[in-house]
Amino acid sequence: MSRLDRWDAGLVAALLALGIGLLLANLVLVSGAVVGLVFALYGTISAVPTDVSLSATRTFGTGGATPGSELAVTLDVENTGESVIPDLRIADGVPDACTVVAGSPRSSGPLTPGETLSVEYTIVLERGRFEFDQPTGRLRSLAGTDTQTRQVAVEGDSSITCGAPIADPPATASTLQHAGSVGTDTAGSGLEFYATRQYHPGDPMNRINWHQVAKTGEFVTVQYRRERAARTVLVVDCRPCTRVRLNPGYPTAGSLSVYVAERLYDALGAAGVVRTLTAVGLDSDDAQALLGPDGLPWVSPDSPSGASTALFEQATRVATDTTPTTPDGSVSSAVPSPEPSGPARVSADGGPTQDERVERLRSRIPGEAQVIVCSPLLDDWPVTLAESLSAHGHQTLVVSPDVTGGNSTGQRIDALSRRLRLRTLTRSGVDVTDWPSNYPVEYALERTLSQL
Repeated sequence: MSRLDRWDAGLVAALLALGIGLLLANLVLVSGAVVGLVFALYGTISAVPTDVSLSATRTFGTGGATPGSELAVTLDVENTGESVIPDLRIADGVPDACTVVAGSPRSSGPLTPGETLSVEYTIVLERGRFEFDQPTGRLRSLAGTDTQTRQVAVEGDSSITCGAPIADPPATASTLQHAGSVGTDTAGSGLEFYATRQYHPGDPMNRINWHQVAKTGEFVTVQYRRERAARTVLVVDCRPCTRVRLNPGYPTAGSLSVYVAERLYDALGAAGVVRTLTAVGLDSDDAQALLGPDGLPWVSPDSPSGASTALFEQATRVATDTTPTTPDGSVSSAVPSPEPSGPARVSADGGPTQDERVERLRSRIPGEAQVIVCSPLLDDWPVTLAESLSAHGHQTLVVSPDVTGGNSTGQRIDALSRRLRLRTLTRSGVDVTDWPSNYPVEYALERTLSQL
């Protein structure tokens, strides 16, 4: 509790004016001093009621809990005491990592007994678990001379988890067309008819076409299409150019790529698909234990338990390292300039060039594997990678979160460049899932899984 001193200064000034007025027998000065004394006395006796009682209830609105989604929050503060609160100023305990994009977590006003003050605002979600603190209330007397600050006990919602961990199944009804195996162009054991050939001694009896024997007397062996375990390689793009945001407080493009890759990784595992995971854009210190001889972090079925979780955690941490956007909100300035053309294509920072990154990845990917590239397509490198993989016989799919948008010139240029890259991939025979950032992640999962 505190009491302001400005009323004490007013009392001193009023008494001084009264003394001078009496000394000079000045009626105007004496009248003014009396008015000042009245106000000073009012401020002195004004106080916050001693029996104030407050309760609060916080509720979250409906909606997705995925990175980039918006969440409506309502805080209702009720005066449960018997005294009038002349001036209540309330501030909700919003986590520092959550950005308020609409409304305000603060409000003020008088409260009579039984009356409720509502605070409504909207936050945008980042990935992680966030705990809300108790609201802070400041009570002021009618004159503003007496104040109290207290934490208000709150009921209802107090925490939110954004982004399911890798162990949680994705909320989607989509299924893979191939549950753990894919057909090949060679004969062997399987279920799908492939061809017939002349009988060889030792062929299984159940493979002989007995109808052909009964009809022509010729022994013929039926061959079926050989099946092998489906293998998918997930490539996550979290290079520096992906670490930009649509708006302040929203997830970065790179973190959205990591998030959808993690959900796909879990969905593929649940379908019995052999999975391999790698990420482009991590420094050597970020994934030292997972680096192969070519400098790429690589998680395969033979990797130690927990390797995929470790790689996703490191990629998420790196991808959320923000890069400033341009004043008009575009991401153009955050995208590095294209690498020099020419035979060498030397990287300006001394790291691997665009062609070297593509070659390293392509040489590590098994010949029969299908590839999913998770990238926001903010430059041409993912296009080059996907086209190269498709040209070498890999079924390739690009999942691209869209962080472009807005009406400024820079934002329109960014959106146009990205649409051109999407069109280039489609014309090259690469399947594309375009994921608008305002859609839940289930949208991207359903569209991606249906194409595998």
